[in-house]
Amino acid sequence: MSLRRLTLVAIVVFITSETVSGEGVFKAVGEQVSFRPDKPLPSPVTSIIWKHINNDGIVVKAIEWDEGEILIPNPRFKGITTVDEKTGQINITNLNYSHSGVYTIDINSKEQEQRFTLTVMERVPKPVIEREIIKNNIVFVNLTCKYNEMIIWKNSTGQILPGLALHPKGEFITVKKTANLSNFYTCTLTNAVSEETSDPVYERDLFKVEDVKKAVGDQVTFFGPDKFVPPVTSIIWKHRNSSGVTVKAIEWDEGEILIPNPIFKGITTLDNKTGQINITNLKVEHSGVYTININGREQGQRFNLTVMEPVPQPVIKIEKIDNPDVVYLRCEYSEPIIWKNSTGQTLKGSSITPKGESITVNKNGTPENFYTCTLDNGASKKTSDPVYERDLFKDEPDSGLSWKVPLVLLVILGVIIGSLFVLYKLNAGFQKFVDDHCPCKSQYSQAQTNSNGTDQEKDKSKQGSPPQNSDGANTEEA
Repeated sequence: MSLRRLTLVAIVVFITSETVSGEGVFKAVGEQVSFRPDKPLPSPVTSIIWKHINNDGIVVKAIEWDEGEILIPNPRFKGITTVDEKTGQINITNLNYSHSGVYTIDINSKEQEQRFTLTVMERVPKPVIEREIIKNNIVFVNLTCKYNEMIIWKNSTGQILPGLALHPKGEFITVKKTANLSNFYTCTLTNAVSEETSDPVYERDLFKVEDVKKAVGDQVTFFGPDKFVPPVTSIIWKHRNSSGVTVKAIEWDEGEILIPNPIFKGITTLDNKTGQINITNLKVEHSGVYTININGREQGQRFNLTVMEPVPQPVIKIEKIDNPDVVYLRCEYSEPIIWKNSTGQTLKGSSITPKGESITVNKNGTPENFYTCTLDNGASKKTSDPVYERDLFKDEPDSGLSWKVPLVLLVILGVIIGSLFVLYKLNAGFQKFVDDHCPCKSQYSQAQTNSNGTDQEKDKSKQGSPPQNSDGANTEEA
């Protein structure tokens, strides 16, 4: 209730009667309330009127009895209000917020001194405690109770713990690990009409699991409690697999080491001074929850180990499109993918079917720019070889032009030679010019002339010589 409204109620009560004596009553929504005059009614009683003054100072009749007739003029009180004409008692059921205020009674049209102040409130809810991890701290956690009502923190011994204010509402406490698994904490909400307490939160659940991921073939180390309380006579590390089956991983009992389960033999060691367990050459079957017992008592540590196959080294695939200045890079793997460029900037990839991610790379004229794809499953991490921009956008010649250019040149050369030949044959001036200025032409002509003369002499010799017979004698002489 606001201060303004409380002040207004006080003023109304003060004005109504010089002797203000109020009875404060708190009720929850849905409950019922009864008010009764503290003095016997006078005789005879001809009328009884109960009035209600709300928090804004507005006065209405709640119920009226007038010589045997009951009147309830205000709808707020209809169906839920009764009055006893013998005692003057009023009863109101199924209360809600609008019934809050000051109630007075008039008997035989005379207002009585007695005042009843009613406050109707919601019941508090059952609170739920939330756990907030403190970063890089495995010894302390914060417990929060995020409600507007009054909060009471208690531990399992019943001790009330001081809470610190939490913004925007509620309180929190900081709890330290004590290795007493039966310790618990509760948060209670209370107001004037109700009280609710949370379910207990046990220490064994506050510090229960530390998640660890390893690759097949790796090793893992789990530590025991921060302090050992001597004497320590036995240490047992237990392993619970995903099916809920629990076995002893290793046991130290007054100097003797036992490893009863074959999946831990030859790879598991225990330090009896610190409680530390070490497991090498891990396999997928070593996944599960590990706990430690000291002197037969389970400690607070919980280690959830997940052993996974190491990720492969990814290979980036290049997908070219019609645009020569754009390519797609694809990393087709099921593991979480991290794309980076040569500046170390992480790039956002787009999902591809059936698996993996792709990024779009635009040509920017910097050949030394490169891109990588990294796979990281929490247990192992591997990065692809870089893909350079100079390899994504190579200047490739047009294969169609590789044979067309020489062909065109040959055609042009042929046309020129053919034209000159025709011009030489048909144009006497051009022919004479070529003959006069081309020594090879003069030498060729002279050789032709000499060749022609020799051939003519041979012909004449053949014509002047008489024919010969088979033995070389001249036929004419014969």
